[in-house]
Amino acid sequence: MLAHTMRWGSMESLDKAVEAIHSAMTKTRGRATETMDKTSGNMTKWMEMEARIEENVKAADNIVTLDVGGTIFKTSKDTLLSVEGSYFHALLGSGLWEPTSTGSYFLDLDPHLFRRVFVYLRTGKLSWNHLSYVELKELNAMMDYLKLSDRGAPTHPLRWNADVRAPGIAVSTDLRTIERLASQVEGWCIADRELTDCLRLRVDAAPGLVAIALGSTAHVDMRTWSPTSQSTCCFLTSGEFYVRGVAIPTTLSKVPASAIVTVRRGLSHVEFAVNNGQPFNVALDDPFEDLCPMVTLKNAGCVLTILD
Repeated sequence: MLAHTMRWGSMESLDKAVEAIHSAMTKTRGRATETMDKTSGNMTKWMEMEARIEENVKAADNIVTLDVGGTIFKTSKDTLLSVEGSYFHALLGSGLWEPTSTGSYFLDLDPHLFRRVFVYLRTGKLSWNHLSYVELKELNAMMDYLKLSDRGAPTHPLRWNADVRAPGIAVSTDLRTIERLASQVEGWCIADRELTDCLRLRVDAAPGLVAIALGSTAHVDMRTWSPTSQSTCCFLTSGEFYVRGVAIPTTLSKVPASAIVTVRRGLSHVEFAVNNGQPFNVALDDPFEDLCPMVTLKNAGCVLTILD
């Protein structure tokens, strides 16, 4: 039996071995395919490696227990190997990855983020919702490390979408500042992705109302969009607040010029705050709803800037 025949002194050594095996498999496959008609040497090497990996995988237990940063995850071998060519294929196929004394395989990864990877292995769907920008980058890095293929995470800080705005809105070259140029035309703009963590907006100038809303753009005609009636929640710089078209009492104050409005997405709520004031929380009917920042600048001269 080839499984569990070697021991390595550290996860770093094992990682290097697995990376070498994965690289060798990829390169050998490529070279073997290219030279199949010229020589059988590479093809033989590839077939021998495939046979060893298959034997080691078969020898592994059907139920696999993972210790991910101290949190236990238990799943079937088939689920763990559901993505072909992943890190788990190389680990189990190498015969070098041995369980601890408790029967679990240790992975030095963040269990909070790995839970999403675990769901992805079972369902094929990876959720990027409700993560901070730093967590998004970390989850992307984890997917790369595990050699999993899903790519859906936002990879940039939130900015204004210069392609989805009203004619009366000008957008700065860095996509952070918008200004309403004329009052005779519409003055709305949306962000370039959904809000997953925190958005800070500076009201640089407000000669008229500014509406800061969160909502889904999937079924909305922005040409007739009303921020107070067609968004999930909407805060007006006058201090008014609307939830699905209904005005509700709020503790938020009016927004003076140069004030900063902070909008934060939580797991089951969103919160708005003006400068360093007390946040105002709004519960979400659907915690999984994709909410995109959408704003309306009522009068010419209104200016709004995204702060990093």
